Amino acid sequence: MLCSIEAINGKNICGYTVYMKEDEVLLLPGTRLRVKNISYDSSIRQNVIHLVEIANENHKKPVPIHNPISSTSKSLNNASGSTNYTEKFVSKTTIAVNQDLSNRDESQKNIESSVTTFSNGDRYEVIYKKGEKQGHRKLYTASGETYDDLRADSKANGHGIRICSNGDRYEGGFKKGRMNGYGSLYCANGYTYVGDWLGNEPYGNGTSTWPNGNHCEGFHKDGKIHGYGTYYSANGDEYQGDLTDGKAHGKGLRIWADGDRYKGEFKDDKKHGCGTYNYASGGEYKGNWANDEINGAGIFKWPSESQYDGTFKNGKRHGVGKLTYADGRVEDGAWENDTFVG
Repeated sequence: MLCSIEAINGKNICGYTVYMKEDEVLLLPGTRLRVKNISYDSSIRQNVIHLVEIANENHKKPVPIHNPISSTSKSLNNASGSTNYTEKFVSKTTIAVNQDLSNRDESQKNIESSVTTFSNGDRYEVIYKKGEKQGHRKLYTASGETYDDLRADSKANGHGIRICSNGDRYEGGFKKGRMNGYGSLYCANGYTYVGDWLGNEPYGNGTSTWPNGNHCEGFHKDGKIHGYGTYYSANGDEYQGDLTDGKAHGKGLRIWADGDRYKGEFKDDKKHGCGTYNYASGGEYKGNWANDEINGAGIFKWPSESQYDGTFKNGKRHGVGKLTYADGRVEDGAWENDTFVG
């Protein structure tokens, strides 16, 4: 990280050092500086802290709100190519966990027939007609006997391998012709599930893996992630916590690949309730959230040790709050849309 300083009372020492072609300023002992703004210089790919000398102790300017670059906010670019951070307290939105097993469901809709071969040599065949859930069933035993439909189901038990007409493959336990117990499903579209089954549906502990590399470990209910689970995104993001119908719902911990993290309450895959957001850059917000935004009472701390304690609205200081600067100055009172109004 680089720093630039706007000096007022410094002494120009250009020509007295080995750097003859450069302007140099010597700051006097006791010089006080404040942060003017923080920007990102794309030409050198680094953050630049712009400091300015404080000439009048009573002169106060609002502290800039530095937010880490986020995919959820649009930065403003000036003519020089540097990035100015917006004044909003930016936090990353919660990436949808999306464990509703839609990949499996879509694949299963295309099955016209399946053949299951059991470890004892029996063969169980199912032919599906449009709109039928079970289809016409036949079981051929290794000893040469043949059974239809319900009688076939009653014999279709144990460990087997099912091959479906659409390319899906299941290997594991069966009970009355249905996937039951522990087993592994490999869909032709790339989705896989390994874990517990009940009545042809994932039910119990298991791991779902998607074609894009995302995977989730946890409890499944009625074919969806439900209860406590851990979700790993292929890009390095991670979620640990409560899940309802495949979405982060309840208490959990969300960790982004760049180091940002949020620990607290979620609702429908969004930060909602009480929680703490830690920025990889060193900042922290602790307080209330609503619909994935900072809303309500909370405390925001900057890496510089400046701190705002008060109310927020849609990610901005709004209402009553107290801003304490790192140098001890205080702005205590009413705020509107991130501006101190007294």
